Amino acid sequence: MSVLLLSPPLQVGTAAIERLIGQGDEVRVIEADRDLAARWKSLGAYVALGASDDPDLIERAARSCRTMVLFGLDDAGLPRLETALEAVAPTTVDRVVAVATGRGTRCLDLLRSQATDYVFLRASRPRTFWSRSSTTPFAIAEAIDAADDLAGAPRLELDLSDRGAADALGLRSG
Repeated sequence: MSVLLLSPPLQVGTAAIERLIGQGDEVRVIEADRDLAARWKSLGAYVALGASDDPDLIERAARSCRTMVLFGLDDAGLPRLETALEAVAPTTVDRVVAVATGRGTRCLDLLRSQATDYVFLRASRPRTFWSRSSTTPFAIAEAIDAADDLAGAPRLELDLSDRGAADALGLRSG
């Protein structure tokens, strides 16, 4: 499967790319920062250099991808989410994984109103994520990978500080 990441933050992006590629996924990244683009390439991702809110670039990068992952969504990120959803409408993307840094209520409302499958991951208090000793970026990467691999047509909203999130994603908690 191909997964498209839109401007991932350094630590979470590194963990997610390593995990997804390690699981046999093709990873594509849209990145405006040249240094981060070089980092993603060095990890084995295909990188499109440009703005992650450029609808034409998103559409081209999303061709033959099943899942698109957006990071850092909060209510100020609503225009970015709207642009991304419109851009992937004519593509094969049928699942959106949204990693929210705040409540992201307006973003969540938009996802709920779409026909697209989604997994909304709220990472506002990730230090207690499943009470694991692993660091936050690795736990978020694990959740992104699990969300991409879920069977069926998920429409899930999960708080990563809740132990039940691991069960909903088919991961072992504890």
